[in-house]
Amino acid sequence: MKKWLGVVVFCLTMVVELAAAVKINYPPTEEQLKILNFFSISGNWSLWGIRLLTYFLLFACLKVWYETIRRYVAERVVLWSCFFIFISPIFFVLWLIHPLIVFKIFVVIGAIYFFSRFVKKEKFIIFGLGIVLLTATVNLVFLSRPSIFSKLSLKEAQDGVTVRISSEDTLNPRISASLWWRRIGYNKYFFVYKNVLSEILPFFDMETIFFQEVHPMEQKSTVMFYWPEIYLFIVGIYFLTKIKDKRMINLLVICLVVSLINYLFSDGEKGLRMIFLILPISLIIAEAVASLKSRIFLFGMMFMMIYSFGINFYDLTVRKEYWFDNRPLAYQFWFENLKNMDLSRFSKIQITTLIGDAKSYCRYYLGNGCNQPNIVFNNFNAISDKVPSGSIYAGFGGEFIGPMFKNDISENWKEVAQSQGWRFVTYRRLRDTIANQYGNDIGLAIRE
Repeated sequence: MKKWLGVVVFCLTMVVELAAAVKINYPPTEEQLKILNFFSISGNWSLWGIRLLTYFLLFACLKVWYETIRRYVAERVVLWSCFFIFISPIFFVLWLIHPLIVFKIFVVIGAIYFFSRFVKKEKFIIFGLGIVLLTATVNLVFLSRPSIFSKLSLKEAQDGVTVRISSEDTLNPRISASLWWRRIGYNKYFFVYKNVLSEILPFFDMETIFFQEVHPMEQKSTVMFYWPEIYLFIVGIYFLTKIKDKRMINLLVICLVVSLINYLFSDGEKGLRMIFLILPISLIIAEAVASLKSRIFLFGMMFMMIYSFGINFYDLTVRKEYWFDNRPLAYQFWFENLKNMDLSRFSKIQITTLIGDAKSYCRYYLGNGCNQPNIVFNNFNAISDKVPSGSIYAGFGGEFIGPMFKNDISENWKEVAQSQGWRFVTYRRLRDTIANQYGNDIGLAIRE
């Protein structure tokens, strides 16, 4: 009976996620286009093929996680852990948008599973160090320069020292302490320590883990767990202190260290940098559910999580600009409008590259139409550049009327551009600034 119930929950959740993904109709990301271009394929069906493969690879990650931890805890705890991961918003975002990150997760979890089978208790430290090094190596393969490298730079630290001391020298009244005395506190080695510490401290951010649905700083990141689960997390920590099997504790510690290393050697959204935290936290929450004796509390929490699951997916379908990166949405807007036009009648077609690889998006939306010699992929400044008549340009408002240092593009920028000889085919406003100094408005215009 329990197995059938699990199958039903899995199928219903999968149907909800697929239905939400279809309704959102989120365009491909550069990460997905890299895979499509590598295999020389394109089109909407190919994109959904990658997404479905990513979905099942992510489900394989769950299977490997299940096989890894079931030797340390009761099976019901393992199943609850997998369930909480499966219904989490970040699970949906991973298979919809981030196939390469899912592959990275599969490699790391696979390594944890493989080595944990042969490692004895006294060798867990060596095992942990091996997994940490593997995680850092995988991240270096995926990223050319993680953010932690800039924090370790002595040159940047020296620049910070120079700025700090120069600022003190301009104070009125001036600081009377000698320069050599101030350099005891302000030196490049201290600044390296300060910069590294500032990179580490935001780790385990509770906002990103539990409360991102309404983020006060409007950070572009999807919540990892629903907020009611924080109560189970606190209860789970209590029950965790009563566990006598130190191998499970060691495994949780390794997962936490792997999460920290992945965070330090990654770039991008904080939720994705902290992605491996989903493993130990789900296990702690599962421990609480399996250990609680109060059915009323448990049923209440299950109701709240089902409610959160429904509200989250409804919110994703109506506010994709709020939760997801707007750069793919901008390219979708430009190229879908260009696709409906006769491009042969234009002397020049220029698409901005301010926000990414426009050529990859062109191949996806226009196919062989991108091979026309009159298509140019480059950002532009219509005020200073020579723009031929009869050409069509796709870009930001600031590219048509000139960039503004503080990103304060005039509200009537379109009227200003029209007075300079532009006729707009279409335009729209994005929710977030994705091209600083060029505004939040994008347009497709013909130079008359």
